[in-house]
Amino acid sequence: MEKGHPVDIVTGKPRKDEQSEGEQAKDLELQAKARFAGIAETTAGMLLLQEVEACLIRRVVQLMAENDECKAYVNLLTTLGYKQDAGRKAVEQLTKRLKLQ
Repeated sequence: MEKGHPVDIVTGKPRKDEQSEGEQAKDLELQAKARFAGIAETTAGMLLLQEVEACLIRRVVQLMAENDECKAYVNLLTTLGYKQDAGRKAVEQLTKRLKLQ
């Protein structure tokens, strides 16, 4: 009898314990992404994403208002004539980066 890849007796699938931690983490990440694939293409999904983004903007603005260093940066930007909401801009840049990955 030839030896093949180790198989899980219950599922009949290849055993995962042969994978490194990095491979297992990558598999879990791909599984998570697959569950949400296409969510942004539905109306309900878009509304959910917009609501999450709005919550994130509110939280970032709150954190910035409570942090002395952030307050100093915002005051500097305001003094220099920067009119855009720094918290909203930060979230926009973050979500843009996440969409590219």
